[in-house]
Amino acid sequence: MAGDADLPLLRRPTVVLTSFDIYESKTLLCIVGSNESEGYYRVLRITRGTDDVRKMVDDDMVSHSRDSIHQLVARLQASGMRLLVSKVCGILGFVRFTKGCYISLVAKRKPVALLGGHYIYHVEDTRLISVAYRPERSEVEEKCIATFKNVDLTKNFYYSHTYDITHTLQKNVLLNREPERYYHSMFVWNYQLICNATQAISCEWTLALIHGYVDQSKLSMFGRDVYVTLIARRSRIFAGVRYLKRGVNDAGYVANDVETEQIVNTMELTSFDMPYGRPFSNPYYTAYVQHRGSIPLFWS
Repeated sequence: MAGDADLPLLRRPTVVLTSFDIYESKTLLCIVGSNESEGYYRVLRITRGTDDVRKMVDDDMVSHSRDSIHQLVARLQASGMRLLVSKVCGILGFVRFTKGCYISLVAKRKPVALLGGHYIYHVEDTRLISVAYRPERSEVEEKCIATFKNVDLTKNFYYSHTYDITHTLQKNVLLNREPERYYHSMFVWNYQLICNATQAISCEWTLALIHGYVDQSKLSMFGRDVYVTLIARRSRIFAGVRYLKRGVNDAGYVANDVETEQIVNTMELTSFDMPYGRPFSNPYYTAYVQHRGSIPLFWS
């Protein structure tokens, strides 16, 4: 697609952060990100008082151990910083309206599927926090925030920390051979929020949301357990209700484009990878993909 080629690519992280604690003072926000299973910890400092993302964010790219992060948190608390929010599940990105900058967070999640050893989660609750200590909110600003919150992220939004659900299983197998991997931006619904954030921070701080449907069922066939996983990805481009969006746009995108993938597997081996084999070498996974959208005609 011509329009898609002009969009910045969203790089997938090699190491992910799965939990976040946010500390605050009047002049500083400090985000402590962690991946307990990997023993991987990072710290992000955000200066309050400026609207320029590149100037207010300090991502030092330093990896901490469990002991060093505990010492750092103790120093933060001793300096007077208080815990603003704990056990955040993910950062969706940054957003700015008429004044001031906000951070969109996933506050609660629910696992809905286990695919190849990777959990897929449904967003259960979100939170929007202001970078400014005491934000000035005009009537226009309040209206913009209310409009932003009208998009209910707790209905049919999904993500995975370790598996790329923006691509099909077949595409993930092929991308695994590439030195750098990127999300399919067409299906990343927080695309602009991530772009705002990655002006100043590395990609491992954010996660990609898809809008659609994810479910998994276990069937018993001839004495064997078979798992069927359904993933429907809705395109964020030229999306809308049918009486407002139909046909095709000038860039070649059809309205309400949905990619539906059915993945069937047995549980001889949970992982995509065979023991001592190459990645995605497990032969007990199969997938079928359907793509549908509005009729590709110009409507007047």
